[in-house]
Amino acid sequence: QAHIAEAGMLVVAVAESTDIRPMIETARTLSSQIPIIVRAPNAEEAQLLADSGATRVVHPKQALADAIVRELTARLGAHSRLAGT
Repeated sequence: QAHIAEAGMLVVAVAESTDIRPMIETARTLSSQIPIIVRAPNAEEAQLLADSGATRVVHPKQALADAIVRELTARLGAHSRLAGT
């Protein structure tokens, strides 16, 4: 019922990752170019979902690590600008 053939993007954030692979396969059948962003419970499952055709896979530990790196980079960049380096 998601009207994948007309959709611009598919975002899947369900608790059970076993439900996601069939969704990816169906979406790819209906629209081979649709960006598919999914949530995975861990790095292993993230790799499996990426291998299944997801465009971008996010899992909590990686999302947290990415947020920390962005914050550190922003603060270090601001510190460097203030210090003139």
